[in-house]
Amino acid sequence: MMFKDIKAAIISLIRAEVAVNDSWVYDYEPARPEGYPAISVTAKSVPARFADTERNRREYTFRIRCYQERQTTGTQAGLVSQKEAERILTDLVDSMISVFDNYANYNLLNQVPNLVFVQPIPADWGYVNAPDIDMRIADINLVAVVLQ
Repeated sequence: MMFKDIKAAIISLIRAEVAVNDSWVYDYEPARPEGYPAISVTAKSVPARFADTERNRREYTFRIRCYQERQTTGTQAGLVSQKEAERILTDLVDSMISVFDNYANYNLLNQVPNLVFVQPIPADWGYVNAPDIDMRIADINLVAVVLQ
């Protein structure tokens, strides 16, 4: 149940410490978030290594995807400009990394048994372009190291 427990703790921390609407923090990747900026937390991988004669070291990796819808041309009601979307997403990613650097190890260690530490690794930035939506996205890989 490690993926489930760690994911729940990550979502709880994001909702408590990151300035984003709680209902726009998802435990799955939504096709279209209900509001912006939005965040999703999904499982990515779990490589394992031998730690010692009694334990294994597992690195549970989660993808934390940040979304910001933006306008592509002209002025579209309710959408922010490309420049503003970039600023919003950059600020959000900086905030997320700070939260994980400053609070995650303390908060998550108290919630997840055998968790040794977590490490946010800034990953990829990209775009979602479809006929009915244009979003700027950023992924953060969060590695949670557990001894089992």
